[in-house]
Amino acid sequence: MATDRLDNIVTRPVKFGPVGHCIYCGTTDGKMTDEHIVPYGLAGNSLVLPASSCIPCAEITRDIENDVLRKQMIHIRTALNVKTRNKKDRLTEFKLHQSFSEDGTFEDAARQDATVQPKDFPWRFHALMMDQAGFLRGVPKFEPLPWKHWSIGPAPTNPTTEKRTVATYVGQINPYTFARFLAKIGHSYAYAYHGSAFAPMLLDLINGKTNGAFRYWIGGDLAVQPPQPGRLHHVSLQKVQRGGSTYLVSVIHLFRLLGTPVFHAVVGRLR
Repeated sequence: MATDRLDNIVTRPVKFGPVGHCIYCGTTDGKMTDEHIVPYGLAGNSLVLPASSCIPCAEITRDIENDVLRKQMIHIRTALNVKTRNKKDRLTEFKLHQSFSEDGTFEDAARQDATVQPKDFPWRFHALMMDQAGFLRGVPKFEPLPWKHWSIGPAPTNPTTEKRTVATYVGQINPYTFARFLAKIGHSYAYAYHGSAFAPMLLDLINGKTNGAFRYWIGGDLAVQPPQPGRLHHVSLQKVQRGGSTYLVSVIHLFRLLGTPVFHAVVGRLR
């Protein structure tokens, strides 16, 4: 992958008007904070919905974003030098845990730990690979549907010539939290363009009230898109007809320059 600096490559900026109430719970009480539709740590101030989240709801979405940005995406964000609120908090070194063996098997693998500079860390972008959301396939809400872990990144380097790398720890992903992350992006993006003109379907998922289930609302394309150099993220909306009603589906494509999957979030029914 090219190592171009991406400080200024963000989702195309859009200026939205202030909402004046919480897009998650509907309250008008108290201070309303600005909602970064694509989190600041991925796209800076490119998609901001002013005065649209109350303090309690902002704390919920903040925790979701922090978990994804600081655990699942910390290495890729550092490697690509994407936005951060406080550059003093950007990590200057990573803990690298690798296991090596003579024959490439786990039986005699020995673990080695090292501290490395970000440029030397074998980063990977972790995500999920999914087909259509259950709602779009007409399956019951809590019927289990498949998903797989998916990742992309350069092959890990081997510090020795006589041993083979059998495992490298390069971050973690919580599938449910990642689904809530996609749901938050999809819901807030739809609200920016349609306001309260749709009956939302993602609020329970965003609030973690679906007992770990997410595939009814969250899906994607099984075909990975080819790399798009210089392109970071893209969010859009589609209208889908189901049962005589029109539903909004948010299409979310992260880190397009790498060649990554596209995700879908079934946002809600147009009233």
